[in-house]
Amino acid sequence: MSHREASERQARLDFLIESASRTFAVHGVDDSSLELIAREAEYTRRTLYSYFTGRDEIVLSVLLRDLKTRIAVHEEAVRTVRGGLNKLIKWADSYLQYALENPDSFRLQSYVNYNGINRDRIDADLVENFYRFNEQLRGQLRSIFEDGIRERCFLPGLNIDICVSQFVHSMRAILSVTISEGGSTACVDPQFYFFSFLSVFIRGIQRI
Repeated sequence: MSHREASERQARLDFLIESASRTFAVHGVDDSSLELIAREAEYTRRTLYSYFTGRDEIVLSVLLRDLKTRIAVHEEAVRTVRGGLNKLIKWADSYLQYALENPDSFRLQSYVNYNGINRDRIDADLVENFYRFNEQLRGQLRSIFEDGIRERCFLPGLNIDICVSQFVHSMRAILSVTISEGGSTACVDPQFYFFSFLSVFIRGIQRI
């Protein structure tokens, strides 16, 4: 394949991923069939199969695109911030803002977290890239927790990998409520709801 052909194929792939993202936003992931995605892109279902092995691969492709964007958002948010504690707060705030500005992206992530996808039917390189970017995301947080321990503002005996896992899963759960149409179950401002939990989490790991 020539460079021009490869560029054209990538452009069509990007277009199909964006079309799938719009379809998921309108119809929800469960109800977004290959036919609906093809219709949104004004392609045939057969054309979709020349780019994807099936719907699960489309879902992961959209999620990977969004994950790359979010990683860049987090990196920019903490780039000029000093101190592990301040970085953790800023990282969490950037996650909140991203979820508020891109609720469909967050809902897709939640869908995959709770429903899963059949990775045996997905291109191995795509799965590898997904794992690699997830590891990059965890690496951001590991670095923040390491800074906090080194600066003696976080408890010295913290298991960083466990903290990162608990932090990420807690944030996802809280954000699911924060961006829901009904708002928080506590009937307060959604952002106040989010940062109230963040404050509780930080108190649990902070060195007194």
